[in-house]
Amino acid sequence: MKHILLTLLSTTLIYSSTGYGKLTNDPNKKLSDSYLNHPIYGYDFKSNEQLSDWTIEGFGQASIEHGKLILEPEFHQPLLTLQSTGKYSDANEASEYGDDLAAMVKEKYPLAVDKMYVDGVFRGGHFNIWNKNTTPENYSISFDFQSLSPQSLHMIMFSAQGLNGQDVLHGDVAPRTGLASEIMRGDVTMYRISYFFPFRKSANMRKSPGRHMTASGRDIASENPEGLHKMVVTKWNGEVNYFVNGEHALSYTDKKPLSGGNWGFRLMVLAKGAYSNINVYQLDSNPVMTGAK
Repeated sequence: MKHILLTLLSTTLIYSSTGYGKLTNDPNKKLSDSYLNHPIYGYDFKSNEQLSDWTIEGFGQASIEHGKLILEPEFHQPLLTLQSTGKYSDANEASEYGDDLAAMVKEKYPLAVDKMYVDGVFRGGHFNIWNKNTTPENYSISFDFQSLSPQSLHMIMFSAQGLNGQDVLHGDVAPRTGLASEIMRGDVTMYRISYFFPFRKSANMRKSPGRHMTASGRDIASENPEGLHKMVVTKWNGEVNYFVNGEHALSYTDKKPLSGGNWGFRLMVLAKGAYSNINVYQLDSNPVMTGAK
C-alpha cells in the first residue's frame, strides 16, 4: 500500500504577490568522488516515515513506491489528458492551458482560484516540496531522477533563505501556494535549476529574488526522456555546478553568493517524476576538477 503525503489548499488560503545566459556546460569539468566524503543525511525511501521530512506548498502529492519518491501535481492527469489530444503545445505555457486548469481548480477549491491569477493568466496548479532539513554553506545534493510524464518541467531549489536569512519554512516569510511569482518576486532568496524540458532542450539556472537567468546548459535528462538519471548539484563558495550521469551540464560563479539554507523540488502541473537515492553532503573542498582529461 502506498503512503501519500498530500497538501490541499483550503478555502482560507492566503496569497501575497509581490535573455538566457550563455551555455555553460563544459566537457572538461569532472566531478571527483570527494563530494561523497561527508554525508549529512539521505533518503532511500524504504519507509513511509521518511515522508515526514518533507512539506508541500501548492497542489501536489508525494508518495513512496518501490523505494522511490513519486511527485505528482494534483491536477496532472486530467490536464495531461487534454494536452495529449493536441489542445496545447509542448511549450508548457500557462497562457494555453490556464483557463482549463482554473476550471479544474475552481471545481474543488472555489475560493482559491482568484488568488492565483498573475497579469490576467491563471498561474496555479504547480507545487513545491521542501526538505525540512537545511544545508551548510558548502554542500552537494545528489539524487536519481526519472520522468514519469513526457511533459515538463522539474526544478531543484537550493540555498533558499528569507531576505533576512530566515528559514523559509519557519521564519517570518510570506505564505506560499505554489506560484512561481512567490519564489521569483517574493521575500526569499534562492538558486534554482530547471531540467527535463524536451521542448526547450536546455537546463537553466536562475537566482531570486527576480527572474535573473544566471546560466544555461545541456538538459541531459531530456535527451533520454525515459531514462534514469543521476543528478548532482555542488555549491562551493560562489561556484555552482550541475552534473547529470557524470557529465557536466551547467555552471555559474556568483560574485555575491548565497549561503546554505533550505532546498527542495518544484514541479509544473504537466510534470511527474520519480526521485530516489537523495543525499546531502558537506564539502570541505571543491569536488569539481577543471581541465581533467
